[in-house]
Amino acid sequence: MDTFFEQIVAKRKSFGEIFLQTGIWVFGIFIGIWLLLFAFLNYHAVFMAVALLVMLLWIGMYYLSRSMNIEFEYSVTNGSFDLDKITAKSKRRRLAAFECKNVERFGRYTPAAHQNVKYDKKIIASSGKPSDEQYFLTVRLPEGGHTLIVITPNDRVLGAIKQFLPRQVAQDANRA
Repeated sequence: MDTFFEQIVAKRKSFGEIFLQTGIWVFGIFIGIWLLLFAFLNYHAVFMAVALLVMLLWIGMYYLSRSMNIEFEYSVTNGSFDLDKITAKSKRRRLAAFECKNVERFGRYTPAAHQNVKYDKKIIASSGKPSDEQYFLTVRLPEGGHTLIVITPNDRVLGAIKQFLPRQVAQDANRA
């Protein structure tokens, strides 16, 4: 029988990201209105060109603002783990794909435990909420080398991952 579980986790925005997103809108609207008023009052001949430029500015602001909405998708299919990053609910990029049997370490994530460990690549694909339990996987990826992956799986995805882990890794994870 095939095993397939997937989960989409929205990344929580930090205060800086919220501030930046709000600043983009406030700055863009202020500059746009100022340019339109300045062109209308002083240069009637170029008003339409300035209006077109302001519309392009606002469209660019919209797409830049949307690109800050990030989600991660975890999917486990018969022991194969796929991790994708979804930007603006439309653009998908594969971050990692590997077999669960190749996982070297697995367990609950505490940043202090991994602070002094050298990884070739770190992928933080969790929600970022302090209340959510974060787990880590270490695996050697062909394109990334020794990689640390931090995720926030639900019980179904967590169970599917544990089902396909090597025996020693699963035992170590249960002890910790």
